[in-house]
Amino acid sequence: MAEHEGGGAGGFLEKYILPAAHVAEHFAEPLMHSGVGATVGKALPFLGAAIGGGQAAYHGYEMMQHTDQAQGSYANNEFYTEMGEATLGGAGAAASFCPPAALYLGAGELALNGLGALSGAVLGDDYSFSAGSVVGGIEHGVADAGAAIGGAASSAWDTVTSW
Repeated sequence: MAEHEGGGAGGFLEKYILPAAHVAEHFAEPLMHSGVGATVGKALPFLGAAIGGGQAAYHGYEMMQHTDQAQGSYANNEFYTEMGEATLGGAGAAASFCPPAALYLGAGELALNGLGALSGAVLGDDYSFSAGSVVGGIEHGVADAGAAIGGAASSAWDTVTSW
């Protein structure tokens, strides 16, 4: 599943800095209980929620620019990659209020993004992936499974009612 999404500073920020910030939120928890750190620490979850919400909204918009790929194959499907990135943004917004969840989400994103970059470097660009494309691939599978189950149920109903 090759990645054809934006690179450069924005890509690096989103793939590595924002997930690392989720990991850091977990370790900032002790700051929330003393002095000036308490004021800053109490604002962190709201800042994380705003950034995650913005990420979800941006990628939701980008997803809608690729609706022609919604019924497409799994490889290089920007519709589902953007859907996965939007899902991670929403999950990051929610996880901002639970430091352990933010730690696990951020670490998981960093691990997937790192593995995807390594895969692309070793096997070629066509084999790179991101956390968003993995989540989007799962969402694509769920959508396809739901369509298959719905189609089978409709066919079964037609068979039963035609007797």
